[in-house]
Amino acid sequence: MRIATWNLDRSGVRNKARWPSQLAEIERHQADVWVLTEAHQSQVLSGKYPRFTSAGTDPYLTQECAVALWSRWDLRGLAVTDPRLSACGVTEDVPGQPRLIVYGTVIPYAGDGTNTPGGPARWQRHREASSAVAADCRRLRQKFPDHVMVLAGDFNMNLDGTRWYGLQDVKRQIRSDLEGARMKCCTLQDMRSQGMPRANVDHIWVSDDVAQIGGPAVWFGKLSDHNGVSVELDLAGSTSLNNSGFTGHDLRIQRPYPSG
Repeated sequence: MRIATWNLDRSGVRNKARWPSQLAEIERHQADVWVLTEAHQSQVLSGKYPRFTSAGTDPYLTQECAVALWSRWDLRGLAVTDPRLSACGVTEDVPGQPRLIVYGTVIPYAGDGTNTPGGPARWQRHREASSAVAADCRRLRQKFPDHVMVLAGDFNMNLDGTRWYGLQDVKRQIRSDLEGARMKCCTLQDMRSQGMPRANVDHIWVSDDVAQIGGPAVWFGKLSDHNGVSVELDLAGSTSLNNSGFTGHDLRIQRPYPSG
């Protein structure tokens, strides 16, 4: 199974001419599940089932959504703490696959909401959302211990141990919380050391008994201000205690996509 996430940089309402090229890039990666952030409900992925966060909620306009989940399999909705910023769904029985929970999120950037009178302090919404996402994941892992869980989206923090963006204490806490919920991050690599112009703030986490057999594959360019990232997983052995499949991650840096 291939899982991918990409921040579309609000191409549904600004610089709309980017969307056809973004869609071509999305189709090139042939992911089974997409977690698209800063998306728009009019942006459709053929052959996939959608699930969205609440549309038109601050700071997004009508039909804009923080997260759009697009899955090869239909997802039954699951409750989240903040449906403006996160969306979650679970697959029903899929032949040959364990049941899958997909959780997509946007953790706000440092200045989110600070330009409004009486608004929150800098980084306040970031801290609150980080705690809410971690709490949701712990709850879901406890409630569905036999399901494979995927958490992906725009974390607005790099987790590679270098200085780039985010608060060090929040990075430590969310890693501790998610690892405590038996999840592992597939996107810890320092992409800049691999020739990328920017670090990853968009991440993919999976249940810690799932073998990662490919990726992360990372792409970048002028179609978005974020890197896109995908990983390949082998779900067949997800209930096994043998974690030997975690070795040998295949980091692939993609050439920049066209800017048109």
